[in-house]
Amino acid sequence: MDILENVKERLNLFNAEITHIYTETAFEPDLGSTVDNLNINEKIKKSLKNIGIEKVYKYQEEAINKILDRRNILIISGTGTGKTEAFLIPILNFAINGEKSILIYPTKALARDQLNRICKLIKNLPIRVGVIDGDTPRIERNRIYEDPPEILITNPDMLHFGLAMSRRFSETIRQADHFVFDEIHVYEGVLGSHLRMIIDRLRDINNKIHIISSSATIGASPYMFEAMFGEQGEIIYGSSRRKGMAFHVLINSNGVSRWTLSAYLAAILIKLGLKILIFTDSQQMAEVTAKIAQRFGADLEVHRAGILPEERLKVEQGLRQGKINGVVATPTLELGIDI
Repeated sequence: MDILENVKERLNLFNAEITHIYTETAFEPDLGSTVDNLNINEKIKKSLKNIGIEKVYKYQEEAINKILDRRNILIISGTGTGKTEAFLIPILNFAINGEKSILIYPTKALARDQLNRICKLIKNLPIRVGVIDGDTPRIERNRIYEDPPEILITNPDMLHFGLAMSRRFSETIRQADHFVFDEIHVYEGVLGSHLRMIIDRLRDINNKIHIISSSATIGASPYMFEAMFGEQGEIIYGSSRRKGMAFHVLINSNGVSRWTLSAYLAAILIKLGLKILIFTDSQQMAEVTAKIAQRFGADLEVHRAGILPEERLKVEQGLRQGKINGVVATPTLELGIDI
């Protein structure tokens, strides 16, 4: 709260003010069984223990069992509460038995972030993972087509384009039985209808696809699952949000440019020792906001579509390693990135 008092005082410079504060607290989900009691391959149990996972949460255990039973499910749990492991553990079990899965993420950044998490888990397992998106070099795509990995990561745009335009891509997708759709709260309106049509095309390829989905921020019902995926599915709830306390602060800018105010707030908070993410609704304003922040003494990186892939990856890596104090981003960095 000392930080908020500091911010409140500094906002006087722009005649802006804090008008509302909502404090949210969440606890760790209830613990379930030990890893040893899960109905999964012993090599996967060992791999989980190697990264410090000795027990799973109750909701994770429920999800794991239902996925292993090939039930269609939607997992809803807060960011950082383990929903990725809830579907990844059974997917690894399928993979070690030779079954193939496609993991679909809305953004390239999120896909690459998940790739890193998966690689840690399969380090000593006979499982391969690959990524096909717009940044994948041709030589890497050809390698994947010639010998598809057990786990393939992609995005809806790549599915839409590849199924129609690439025979080799379509044949690779045809080999999979399990499809995971993460961050499904993104798929609303036209984009949601687009995803449903893609799923119908997948079903034309293999009418017995197994659908697993997850989201951190959605109110859902089985009717929504059927509307989106054309199949009936069950919903499993974990925690409402990551454990700990969060402050949601609404500021009245009183006519001041929201980009100027955001840049000013970022500079204040960085000087107070915090890490900052600013989200804008366009590539142009991401660049403009970063330049405005320089006037207030804050050097912010930019993460957006249209910059070179290696530049985006450099920003993502810098965030994970704690080397970057602040980033201005479009929705390219908005989903589930572990920072």
